[in-house]
Amino acid sequence: MRAFFDSKIQDCPDIWTLYFRTDTKLEYEAGQFVEMILPEMPASELNRRWFTLSSSPTESRIAITSRFSRSDSTYKQELFNLQHDDSVEITDTLGDFILPMDSSRQLVFVAAGIGITPFRSMLKYLDDKKDTRTIVLIHAARNVEDLCFSDYIKKLDFIDYQPLISSNNGFENSKKNTLSPELIIVSAPASENMLYYLAGPEDYMRELTLGLIELGVEKSDIVTDYFSGYK
Repeated sequence: MRAFFDSKIQDCPDIWTLYFRTDTKLEYEAGQFVEMILPEMPASELNRRWFTLSSSPTESRIAITSRFSRSDSTYKQELFNLQHDDSVEITDTLGDFILPMDSSRQLVFVAAGIGITPFRSMLKYLDDKKDTRTIVLIHAARNVEDLCFSDYIKKLDFIDYQPLISSNNGFENSKKNTLSPELIIVSAPASENMLYYLAGPEDYMRELTLGLIELGVEKSDIVTDYFSGYK
């Protein structure tokens, strides 16, 4: 499917959300991802990359949220420098990091850094659909400025929002703690009806998954979304 670049906004110091329009509505579930191809780049220069959609299916535009810096790959630089109406190619959506059909499940969302992306999609979907579920959201970031989407999330009365920062800069209700399996269990005591969603850098999420299993969480109650290339 062809998509057309519309605009971008800065969510955090080096994190931006890019918005795209499509002629035909993209059918997807909140939390899924697409492969985005830049047709102006030669294939030999790695002209494609996977992105989780930060937009909700209830929104008119699709969006991706990513970290950008001067040391980025050619692909990321080209992506960031897209002009209004420039076109890209996107694949059909994929991924099973989606909300459970059973709305009675208690949900624990754990995001490390840019891992907040799929949760923004899910929360916006639930908010628009007036589907208020029981959710604890733990977002770990390096500092206050990296707590992307926090202004929106704090407005959602069905979310128990628990931001974690590595430096104490006075963020209201934030904790200065290191994200760990033990902290997750303390923040959201386990129950038979609980489902854990973990999103962030791949190695970190694997460690958290193994740690939760060691603490007694069933593997079938853990859903993960890995973000390769992030630390």
